[in-house]
Amino acid sequence: MHDTNLLIIDSDPQAGAVVKETCEQYLASVDLVSSEDAAIERLSSQHYGIAIVDITLCDSSGFKLYDYLLRAHQSTRVILRCSKPQVMEAIAATRNGCFAFFQLSSMSEQLPHLVKAAAAIDARRAVNTWRNLMLHRSALIDRLLDQIDHCANAEIPIHITGPAGSGKRLSAELIHLASEGAKGRFAVLDCRGKAPQEIAHELFGYTRGAFPEATTDESGLLKRTEGGSLLLHHIDTLPSTMQLQIVELLEKRLYRPLGALHNETLHTRIITSSDRDLESEMHTGNLIESLYYQLQPMQISVPELAEHAEDIPLLVKQHAKQAAKRLNKPSATFSSGAMQLLTEASWPGNVKQLFDFIDETLEAYRESGSIPAAVVESRLGKRDRAVPTFQEARATFEREYLIQVLLISEGNVTQAARLADRNRTDFYKLLKRNNLDPANFKHRPPAVKRNGKRGPLPRPRLKMA
Repeated sequence: MHDTNLLIIDSDPQAGAVVKETCEQYLASVDLVSSEDAAIERLSSQHYGIAIVDITLCDSSGFKLYDYLLRAHQSTRVILRCSKPQVMEAIAATRNGCFAFFQLSSMSEQLPHLVKAAAAIDARRAVNTWRNLMLHRSALIDRLLDQIDHCANAEIPIHITGPAGSGKRLSAELIHLASEGAKGRFAVLDCRGKAPQEIAHELFGYTRGAFPEATTDESGLLKRTEGGSLLLHHIDTLPSTMQLQIVELLEKRLYRPLGALHNETLHTRIITSSDRDLESEMHTGNLIESLYYQLQPMQISVPELAEHAEDIPLLVKQHAKQAAKRLNKPSATFSSGAMQLLTEASWPGNVKQLFDFIDETLEAYRESGSIPAAVVESRLGKRDRAVPTFQEARATFEREYLIQVLLISEGNVTQAARLADRNRTDFYKLLKRNNLDPANFKHRPPAVKRNGKRGPLPRPRLKMA
């Protein structure tokens, strides 16, 4: 029996009871609620590895509950219970991130397999202690760690993208720790600002006499990390001559130290990273096309800090504790007001900028006790707010959702209201509140000039046989 927590959210008491009885045969902890409010309260109090959701359930604004789960609880596997008329919606939902769906008529055959599969994924997450090295409480970072786990043992190179300071280097180390080569060495080669010859020496190594300064044999990073992993940090800054050598290394899995007579076989896991978009770099000529395609098959994107701002208090507390120890200070805490300012502030330099700010603040603060909000406010200066208010976030989501259903229905209000599961009157009120005109979404034939006048394309004349 699996230890995964399961939450069943079903508006039909009888159906919910039948599903609960089935799942209790395979899971130790199964909870059942009948409303979206009760579900949200449960989800906020503990982690559920699986949620079985009645596909008809909506929140107070009319948005589907499973959409909320996919956005707010991304580490929870969502299984939908639907009836036959809702199968097409369920199929679309699985394409958008839901784990699976089933109907009551086929529950006895399908549900046990689905629950076991979802529980197995949740169990793998629980035993991976390396996940604790990336401090977080957000679903977004949970999803990033799931991606790392998924690709850790892939044999092809992994490329990590993300803005500066977001945690690409740590992500690469976690890929190493999650892999079968975790006992091997992990090393980093920063490619920025180095000449091709310097990079070649560090990467491939050289033999004695290969060049005037080579007085001894020197193993390169590829040799020293055999059985482990090597991160080529900022690979987009490599000179083009070195880019060609990296392509050859990845294709042939062979390399030759400078001055050596024979090739060496590559036994190191190669991970690469970049701050900049590789496709743009290729189009501007900074990245050769062959290297671009070598790095495409498996990519991981590290989000900016603003996308998981709920992790900031946890990051601040942990880093402040470490910084205080490093600075030989007895304690280092921020007041609740100071913590709120740090959470709401904009950090374009991401986690690195936040940590640098904490270090500088602790070093400058000479008083005892928690650092007050006034100190943090004066050091922050005037910064943009990174976290929108609840009303701002809700309004943005509402408008984007309405635009989506209007595009799907091509401005047909009846069809759009049906997709949103709202009556036409309520739907018109939503459109008015968001200043959206359905006419702007209707499909129209292209207009052309006919005898100086604009109008629809003329109907073609049919030739008579």
